[in-house]
Amino acid sequence: MVGEVEVELEEVAFGGEKEVEVERMEECPSCSGSGAAPGGLRICGSCGGSGWREFTRNLGTLFTSVRTSCRACGGVGKVVVKPCGECRGSGRVVRKKRVRVRIPPGVEEGSVLRVRGEGERGERGPPGDLYLTVKIKKHPLFERVGSDLLYELPLTLPQAALGCTVEVPTLRGKTTLRIPPGTQCGHIFRIRREGMPRPEGGRGDLQVRVVIRVPTHLTEEQKRYLREYERIFGS
Repeated sequence: MVGEVEVELEEVAFGGEKEVEVERMEECPSCSGSGAAPGGLRICGSCGGSGWREFTRNLGTLFTSVRTSCRACGGVGKVVVKPCGECRGSGRVVRKKRVRVRIPPGVEEGSVLRVRGEGERGERGPPGDLYLTVKIKKHPLFERVGSDLLYELPLTLPQAALGCTVEVPTLRGKTTLRIPPGTQCGHIFRIRREGMPRPEGGRGDLQVRVVIRVPTHLTEEQKRYLREYERIFGS
């Protein structure tokens, strides 16, 4: 049985457990998987209730006996003459169930997680396994780049030109970052070990990319100062 599990970036970063709701075929509670209503089972006339058929083959001078599962009853020795009203003779019904799945740290988009024994039940058989494809939700702040995370830091022109100290979010909380004077748009600062788990061990980095924030609405006084700035430094 296959399905999908949607996880947060924080769950990928640190791992954990998550509950998912799945629809699957389970044993019918009304007939206990037999597929028959009360009194609706009869001994199979083909195999006499043994569940097996034996055939003798003539191989010239030799005779051999071949034993196979009875096709009429599927090897159970009984046949349904009055089907169960809930499952209509199949012995299985669709049920919703919440299943816990372990999210390993650093799991990749599209990876498949296996949950043993939580798949669909076959006809008169045990349940199989559940296979869940990982889908990682888009994060409002961070973009995953391999084992690194990318964050765009908006700065004003004075902040970039004069330098400052700013707070930067990480998956663990906030940290401070010193911006040196003359920082250019597109410059990337690295905060070590604040990224995603690496397969070989350790963690990636948080890349902080500077974006200069340009105002869209200016007062006349602000325009005057900018024109003066352009006059002094424009050439």
